[in-house]
Amino acid sequence: MFNNVINTKIDQRKSSMERYIHFYNVKRDVDLTLIQTGYQKPYPYIHIAPSIRDHFLLHFICSGQGHYHLQHSTYSLSPNDCFLIYPHEITFYKPADGNQLEYYWLGFCGSRAADFISALGFTPSKHIINYNAPEIPVLLSNIVDAAFQYQEDALSKELYINSLIQKLFFIMLGEKKLNRISFSPSTPKDNTDFLGQGQYKNKIVSIITLLIQTSYHQDIHIETIADNMHLNRSYLSALFKQETGRSIKQYLQNYRLTRAESLLTSTNLPIYEISYSVGFQDPMYFSRLFKSTLGITPSQYRNKHTGHS
Repeated sequence: MFNNVINTKIDQRKSSMERYIHFYNVKRDVDLTLIQTGYQKPYPYIHIAPSIRDHFLLHFICSGQGHYHLQHSTYSLSPNDCFLIYPHEITFYKPADGNQLEYYWLGFCGSRAADFISALGFTPSKHIINYNAPEIPVLLSNIVDAAFQYQEDALSKELYINSLIQKLFFIMLGEKKLNRISFSPSTPKDNTDFLGQGQYKNKIVSIITLLIQTSYHQDIHIETIADNMHLNRSYLSALFKQETGRSIKQYLQNYRLTRAESLLTSTNLPIYEISYSVGFQDPMYFSRLFKSTLGITPSQYRNKHTGHS
């Protein structure tokens, strides 16, 4: 039976430049389910860090030029391009110099998700298609609106939004059958170090360090990392410590403290704001940990390295 209220954590944002909603812990043993969707307006200071997901993620470029980087190739991005990010694939995309990207995105998974992706023509060597159907941006906008409207109604969300997603795939499949979509070529390029995969021999460990380095300011837990990678927590912890000599928690704390050191010397932010900025929700705990690790308080560190007394 359906539960009328979605029992899950939801992140969402509505602002002048970005509108998105992300559902966590949704039921995944179904044909198709929405994980996230959103819209990014052209904005000069947008920063998209290298990251990895546990679901399929499509981006539809509305305007602007950009670049999409995978481990062994790079694609150019243009209006009406749709690029795919596969689950557990480290990627990075950004506007080209002097450009601002406008795009919709759609994240989903399920037992039929891979079938839909394959039917559209995507493969591990074909990540981008160029489409011409004017209905697609309108449909994507409707999906974003519906996700917000039915975020607390599981049955409506599953029935209505899934029908919109399937309609989107139906339109794209029709375009493919009529030869109205084309696949963009990639440029061979070794982006291993650029994506953070070259830091450690073990790819899983490199992915974890990359996740920490790009998401340290968020509420990160070992359980979440393990769940997202579909790996046992104990196995993940042992593997990480064997490769790095530190636990995941120690690596995360040390990285946060390193970022805090930088903010202490390069900004005038209050100590409590720096604490929040690097992922510590308790400024008192942050100060104690800082002192126990570096031997001086955050204020003393700032004074020592900026010449203030």
